[in-house]
Amino acid sequence: MLHIAQNTIVLLGGSFMPPSLAHRRVALSLAEQYPRVVIIPCGPRTEQAKSATRNMPVHHRREMMQLGFAGLPPNAGVDYYDLDNNVYTPTYFLQQRYEELYPDTELWHAVGGDLVSGGATGNSEIQRSWVRGSIIWQSLKFAMIVRPGYIVTEADLPPCSRLIKVPENIGSGTMI
Repeated sequence: MLHIAQNTIVLLGGSFMPPSLAHRRVALSLAEQYPRVVIIPCGPRTEQAKSATRNMPVHHRREMMQLGFAGLPPNAGVDYYDLDNNVYTPTYFLQQRYEELYPDTELWHAVGGDLVSGGATGNSEIQRSWVRGSIIWQSLKFAMIVRPGYIVTEADLPPCSRLIKVPENIGSGTMI
């Protein structure tokens, strides 16, 4: 089991289209296990599968985030950088931005366990389709969100990862 230092932030990024009860439960679960949680709604994306991030006005997305994540514990909050600047920050560059903002902080990235399927053969979604995926796979710390009934094999995990089990089947963001 990995020790979580007090100067640790876990970053929970996503399109959150829409932010759901499942997303909220994940954020709450992370807030119980990490000193600080930052939820980061991404800005407009170019991929067809993420076209809703371009089609929904930013002020509506911001309002949905405020409603969906209202009343979080004090150690959890939302970073509106992408929405405020109408940009999309891939995980590789998000890591760089947070390293500059918090130089003495350990950063973790919360991602769904489904994104690592095929990781042992270099064929996970992160490795195949994320910006600089093979680099971040090897160098970043991942908090893998594992839903009941979903199996994540140890061989598929990134080198530095921790499994976060959520107490109930909340579904994946993709499924929602």
